[in-house]
Amino acid sequence: MTQATREVYFITFLENVDSSILNLELEHGFKVDSFDEPRFIDFMSTLDKSTDLGFKGKNISLECLNRNDKRAYFISNSFFVKYFLKEGQEFYNTFYVGYLSPLIRKAKLFKEGNISIPFGYFHCGEGSHFRPSMTIALNQYTRPVPFMLEEDEAKPFSKFLRDFKFPLDKPYLQLAFENFEESYHVHGNDLAFLLNMIALEILFNDGPMELKYKISRNAAVLLGKNIDDFKIIFKDIKSLYDLRSGLVHSGISNKIKDDDLIRLQDYIRRSIKKIADLKLDKKELIDFLNSKGF
Repeated sequence: MTQATREVYFITFLENVDSSILNLELEHGFKVDSFDEPRFIDFMSTLDKSTDLGFKGKNISLECLNRNDKRAYFISNSFFVKYFLKEGQEFYNTFYVGYLSPLIRKAKLFKEGNISIPFGYFHCGEGSHFRPSMTIALNQYTRPVPFMLEEDEAKPFSKFLRDFKFPLDKPYLQLAFENFEESYHVHGNDLAFLLNMIALEILFNDGPMELKYKISRNAAVLLGKNIDDFKIIFKDIKSLYDLRSGLVHSGISNKIKDDDLIRLQDYIRRSIKKIADLKLDKKELIDFLNSKGF
């Protein structure tokens, strides 16, 4: 007997987003949509009854609900299968691992915000659910940093996600990104700040001496648009490095303010994108920066 073909739906909810994410243009049949609060609660309750994902037991869902507009935003897709285990795994490997997950990860490089995927699953339509074939970062803490697009940012954001190559092809650049990314998944500003300082050192330090000067100078040379801009960035990164030294050497926490962390993350975000455009190895980058006259 020939196995019947059936349509399978994939859905994954998003954290820290608002209605502006609905303007995101995706490829491969993915689209962004939303549920109002009653529909979302009903959907998650049905999921809890039909699977072992554990909506109530693992407390995963309410973080996906935007408390301001009372909506939950998600990315969905569908595909036809005869044998779900095989073809569902192929969809997961090709389109989640190969496309959607990298896309969400590199969104943090576009602008400030922590757009995240807490979980995803496959289902066969209303009332008839497959057992979930994946659990995505289910127990990973996600810092509540809103990701909001301005009206004129939707198309540039979609273009950035299409064009920016990821993973990054230079190992030091990818390592810096991973520290930057991890800073969005730790509790407290102190540890998040130190992770970003590690990223800054990976990008701009080339030896054990004069760390503060070299990191501050190299970052300012890369990012500064003119001599005045260079001086502002140079001074600011030195002050941020002083905060790092005070934190590491004194062990006194709660000194890192939200604005300190945001400024440091912005320097790293801009640096990673600019270095990626330059396509330079670490030594080539340092030589390039040393050749500049600032």
